[in-house]
Amino acid sequence: MLMVKDGDVHKLGLLFDRHAQGLFNYFQLQVRERFKSEDLVQNVFYKILKYRHTFKEGADFRVWMYAIARNEKVNFFKTNRVSDEEVDSEQTDENSDNPENALASKADKKHLTRALERMSPDNRELLILSKYTGLPYSQIAEMFECTVGAIKVRIFRAMQELKAQFINIAEEQ
Repeated sequence: MLMVKDGDVHKLGLLFDRHAQGLFNYFQLQVRERFKSEDLVQNVFYKILKYRHTFKEGADFRVWMYAIARNEKVNFFKTNRVSDEEVDSEQTDENSDNPENALASKADKKHLTRALERMSPDNRELLILSKYTGLPYSQIAEMFECTVGAIKVRIFRAMQELKAQFINIAEEQ
């Protein structure tokens, strides 16, 4: 990132190759629309280029990038007048040699997606950042401007909420 900041904007392509899929997954799990998620990824990289002068040497690039991504997500929901809870999910089929396993796996995925949808937006975002994007607790704590201990507690509570929602959905079936 420091090379991009210093004017070598062609290096942004390397950053894009390295981080675009993770950002796409982050947006897809929250926005649930492929093309809008792709647009949001593009917006993040545009802003990385536009605001490259604000990146501080020694700072963690992923923390800075996901802070931009969080702002893009918030702006998306404000602009489109959609709350996190109103976003519809799209189900994906999973390939499997065993039809019974495929059906069970598809049902579990469906329950998990519905459980994530029912969670509070803050808890859902914490789980996506920690479990899907693989950010370490220290980086998430930096993004949320709190201690690592506080993040661990919040993620633990988010997992409890996810488990409760998953059980409720399974019992409804």
